[in-house]
Amino acid sequence: MEEPLFGGVSRRDLMMERAIQLVKWYRIGDLEPKFKSLIVALAVGIVFQCVIANIYFWA
Repeated sequence: MEEPLFGGVSRRDLMMERAIQLVKWYRIGDLEPKFKSLIVALAVGIVFQCVIANIYFWA
């Protein structure tokens, strides 16, 4: 397998892609309502990572 041009995929990118995909499935109706807590948890994690990144970059 060839190495990606701009490096590998980060954990944050994978987390965002999963969250977006889950939201799409939930809005279409393909996902059961019990997964709403997973979507909220992923969203909180993404927001938390963004806050930490801003604190790190601006400190």
